[in-house]
Amino acid sequence: MGYEKTLARSFRQAEPQKLTFGLLLVCFIVLLTYLSISKPYDAILSAINLKLSSADSALSDLMNKDTMSNVSGKENAIVESKTAGCSNISSKSVHLCQSNVMQRNSSSADISFDLPPLSEGDEVKNIQYFDMAKDEPIINPEKWKSMCDYSNRRSDVCELTGDVRIPINQRSVLLVAKSQSNDSHKIRPYARKSDPSAMSNVAQFTLRLSQINDSPLCTHNHSSPAIVFSVGGYAGNYFHDFSDILLPLFQTSLTFHGKVHFLVSNFRWWWVNKYLAIFQGLSQYEILIFNEADNNSSAIHCFPKAIIGLHSNNDLMLKKGDSMVQFTEFLRRAYLLERKEPIKPEELGVKKPRLLIIARSHTRRFVNLEKIVKMGEKLGFEVLVAEAEGNVVRFARVVNTCDVMMGVHGAGLTNLVFLPTNAVFIQVVPWGKLDWISNTYFKEPAISMKLKYLQYDIKEEESTLMEIYGRDDPVFRDPYSIHKLGWERMKAIYLEKQNVKLNVKRFRGVLVEAMKLLRQR
Repeated sequence: MGYEKTLARSFRQAEPQKLTFGLLLVCFIVLLTYLSISKPYDAILSAINLKLSSADSALSDLMNKDTMSNVSGKENAIVESKTAGCSNISSKSVHLCQSNVMQRNSSSADISFDLPPLSEGDEVKNIQYFDMAKDEPIINPEKWKSMCDYSNRRSDVCELTGDVRIPINQRSVLLVAKSQSNDSHKIRPYARKSDPSAMSNVAQFTLRLSQINDSPLCTHNHSSPAIVFSVGGYAGNYFHDFSDILLPLFQTSLTFHGKVHFLVSNFRWWWVNKYLAIFQGLSQYEILIFNEADNNSSAIHCFPKAIIGLHSNNDLMLKKGDSMVQFTEFLRRAYLLERKEPIKPEELGVKKPRLLIIARSHTRRFVNLEKIVKMGEKLGFEVLVAEAEGNVVRFARVVNTCDVMMGVHGAGLTNLVFLPTNAVFIQVVPWGKLDWISNTYFKEPAISMKLKYLQYDIKEEESTLMEIYGRDDPVFRDPYSIHKLGWERMKAIYLEKQNVKLNVKRFRGVLVEAMKLLRQR
């Protein structure tokens, strides 16, 4: 009471200006006491920091940073390199091209993509998924079932959205949710599911629902989605590399604009190293690998969404309605290829168009290659003979300098993806009624890439099989009877035993037509 009387007396005696100052001082002290206890400014500062972080992300030295905490070399495969300098690295190395990882930010500026812009807040840091139990969704059996699509003839794909947790040393993917279902999904994430031989080399994953109390805690949090796929199957065959993995990966990941993580099973260092330019063109993050042998790893990577499997259409084709030009333009940016179009018609009188002959050293090779080269040169072409090699960066640049490419049906023709738009592509089809595979594997993709397609079907006398079987053998008289014996038998005869002795006089008309197409453009 004494204190209150003294305070009141002082107020009555104070001048008006002093009274105003005193009230402000008391209010300031009360406000400061409140702030020191409740700290409501934490939220304000966090919001400010988030906006500053978002603004800073526009800088090139921050654009490629992930949101996860430090991951050991055993848990992550570092595959960030823009150049081909990694091609000779040892497969036993823990880090792939580690010396180039820190150069990622500067080198990535070399590639620009004509893609829709990213939305704001696409990458938000420090999300604690294991603190979201109170918002745990309820998944009923029908909704769980609808998360996987098994209808596509080439690939099965599951899309999980919510609190997705992936143990890096297991072949499993967990969706944390309250569930009325105990079902699980089995999936082999490779785009050739109807081929038992290919799928036998693809790891199977189990997708299951997990209650929050039974779920492992996240050790690495990501705010961008994940894509899980395998590099097993027929990986290593150049055609299947593109048809079964790289093109489906492009189709599945493109809409994420680089803000997507790749989780790879059946991992092969040399294979990923071979296609580094494509991987870093589609994702700005380090590749994560499943290492089931590493029992000591307890890493749990958590994502807001995960796609298990790759969307795929026909061989070397995008989904119906999409042109393959979109893919070839992406490859030009990824590999820094200069030519978008072949030689201009007005330049033909000044310089020669370049003809690339894809050579083969074993099966389906040209046995009279020198005669083909001489004929091409007489028709006005600069002729280049090359066999597709393991260094994709180097060979892609060779192909891109050419105006016409020709070769016998085989994986080497897959290099047509690096040709300039409107270039001429010639497929030489061996004997054996191989219409379906020649059309499906190369003719239809070439047309979709807006290449000028020409085809040359050899005659019986142009096949070296004549020296083995003779004209009256079913191999020549009834090729379909050989087909009925199964793929392996057909392949052994028409694809593995056969070489081509091209009738250069008959083939001359095809090269004349190729030159005509270049002039017409």
